[in-house]
Amino acid sequence: MSVRHTHRLLLLGLLLQGALFASITAPVARAQSEIPDPPSAGSDEPIPPMIEETRQSFDRVMTASDGGNREGVASFRLYYDFLCSQVYLETVMNKPRAATTMARELDKWLADKAQGGSPTAQFWMAERAGIVGSCSNDVSDVAEAERWYRASAEQGFAPAQSALGQILIMGYEFRREPFEPEKWLLQAVRQGEVRADQYLLWAIDVDSIRPGYAPSPEIFAWLQQQSDAGDEKAKRILTRLAPKN
Repeated sequence: MSVRHTHRLLLLGLLLQGALFASITAPVARAQSEIPDPPSAGSDEPIPPMIEETRQSFDRVMTASDGGNREGVASFRLYYDFLCSQVYLETVMNKPRAATTMARELDKWLADKAQGGSPTAQFWMAERAGIVGSCSNDVSDVAEAERWYRASAEQGFAPAQSALGQILIMGYEFRREPFEPEKWLLQAVRQGEVRADQYLLWAIDVDSIRPGYAPSPEIFAWLQQQSDAGDEKAKRILTRLAPKN
C-alpha cells in the first residue's frame, strides 16, 4: 500500500471521527470536540501542547463517565484506534515522531488514572491491550486484561462487568467462584449494558451442561422472564434444566 493511499485512509478515518464527535450530545460533546486530531505520520509539528490538550479533553470525558455519563467514552476507542494505526505507520516507515510520542504519553496518563481508581480508565487499561495488539505482533495479555476489568467491574462499571463476564465464560482459570460469569453479566444486564443479555444467555448455556450446575434464584428468575418474553434460547435452556421425572 502506498504512503499516499495510507494517508487517504487516515484522512477518511478522521472525517468519520469528526462525524461521531458531532453526533454526541453536550456537555460531553463539547469536551470531545476539543480533542485535537492525532498528528499524521511524519508530522514535524510541536506536540507537547497537543498532548496536554488531548489529556485535558479525555480527562473531562472520563470524569463524566466515572460519574455515570458514558456517552463520550466511545471517542476514546476511535481516537486510540487511529493513534495506534499511525504509530504502526511511523514504525513501518522507520520515522517515529508525533503519534509515537503522543501514544507513549497518553498511555502513561491512562495508567496513572487507572491506578488512581478511575473505573473508566481501568476499563480502558484492559481494552487497550486488544487495540495495541491489532497494530502489532504482540499477544494480548488476557491475565492483565482480567485484572483491570475486575477492578473496574467491582466499582459497578457496566462495560467492564460485561467484558469480565465474557472472559470468564471460557477462562476458567480466572474464576474466583463457580459459575462466576453469570454474576457479572447479570449486573451488566441490570444496568442496561448493550448485548450483556446475549452474553448472559451464552454463559448460562455453557454452564448448564457442566456437572452440578444449578442456576441461582436470580438467574433462574431472569431466564424465566426471557423465556416468557419469547426468547427461544432461554426456553431451550429451561427445558434442559427442568428436573427429570
